[in-house]
Amino acid sequence: MTEDGSDDSEIGFGRPLPPEDRIWRHPSEVGGIVHAARRRREVSNGKLIGFAVATSLLGSILTVGALTAGGAFNRNAVGQAPVAVTSPPATFAASTEPASWPEIVRHLEPSLTRVETTGGAQTRTGTAIAFSSTSDGTYLVTSRDLVLDAERITLVLNGERRKRAELVGSDQYTNLAVLHLTGEHLDPAPFTPARIEAGSDAIVVGAATSASRSATVAKALIGSVDNIVRTRGGVEVQNLLRTDANITPEAKGGALVDATGSLIGVMVVMATDETGVERFGFALPTRELTSTADSLIRTGFPTRVWLGISGSDLPAADALELAIAGGAVLNNVAVDSPAARCGLRSGDVVTKLNITTVQSMTNLVMALRELRPTDTVAIEYLRAGAVQRCFTVLAQPPEASSTLGGTATTSTSTTAMPPASTSLPGTTKPTSGPAAQGTTTASTTTAVQSF
Repeated sequence: MTEDGSDDSEIGFGRPLPPEDRIWRHPSEVGGIVHAARRRREVSNGKLIGFAVATSLLGSILTVGALTAGGAFNRNAVGQAPVAVTSPPATFAASTEPASWPEIVRHLEPSLTRVETTGGAQTRTGTAIAFSSTSDGTYLVTSRDLVLDAERITLVLNGERRKRAELVGSDQYTNLAVLHLTGEHLDPAPFTPARIEAGSDAIVVGAATSASRSATVAKALIGSVDNIVRTRGGVEVQNLLRTDANITPEAKGGALVDATGSLIGVMVVMATDETGVERFGFALPTRELTSTADSLIRTGFPTRVWLGISGSDLPAADALELAIAGGAVLNNVAVDSPAARCGLRSGDVVTKLNITTVQSMTNLVMALRELRPTDTVAIEYLRAGAVQRCFTVLAQPPEASSTLGGTATTSTSTTAMPPASTSLPGTTKPTSGPAAQGTTTASTTTAVQSF
């Protein structure tokens, strides 16, 4: 039908259907479709290209930023060729791992001297180690066993020069002694406060003997730590390092040295083998060594605090009777001392200092050495089997000449107290009962010290 309503079917073909509704195309129509499809692809490809360009640009910006932050465009770095990093030549002083044990020994030898002591008909030989040097000479440390009851102490220096030494003081609870050599300046040994573990490699170095011109050396292994050894005088020494070194008696007082060349202990106690010959040693670690030596040099006392007591270990039988693991029996209490002000008396058994359980006199002494003058301490003790407690303020050690009302000092230049069989002014002499009442004497110790 035409627009005017007439039927034109008789005069020719009608208007063709739209191209999308037909299965055939006129050549002129095909070109338009291809062109339209090409336009759609061009638009799509253009979007993809734009996205890719934008992504690449963003990545480049991030990369440049990272390189800038890392200093890649630093003028001082650009264009420099890589160089090999080399270490400075190793020296003993700067190295933490010296090249060899012989190098360690050579470095340590100037700090060692041979000790020769005489007392009565007995002569003892060992080693002393330079501890510190002052304007008037050198302080040295050694084993107390070498100087005990000595009438004369001689130090043999390089070239067999003999010099007489003065005994500054000694300490029975670490078995350490300090000597002073006037007019000679030796290089102090390099001490280290490092904690030593069982199984660590070490060597024991002693001074040259009269028959040799070089130090005596024994390879050692730290067999165990925190050992407790009772000396011939009956005093318990704690915190010792045990070595498996087969050393000569001349190495007593010698240096225990680790693989870096640092001194980690001094051989203060020697143990005997099955034949009775001293071969195996125990070393006092440098932590206890330095604190004791410093105090002896400064004050003549082995500790920087003073409680004003002397004592001995509670015998095992008495500890069993009192149902305790152990304790420190006070043999004497100094007049007007912190202990006296606390109310302590001869015969009391100290079982605790602050939170530290005291099972021996050594326990009590070593616990005191961790404290300072003016520190307030709580003391728990037994008197006639009853538990009592008191508080007191620790003091600085008094002068040796005034301690305990002028009691004379011993040959070891340490403050002495008489045995429990004699009374001091202001002390109570026990008359009966078990150790808790003071019947135990100091007969198991020599040169009983006041702390």
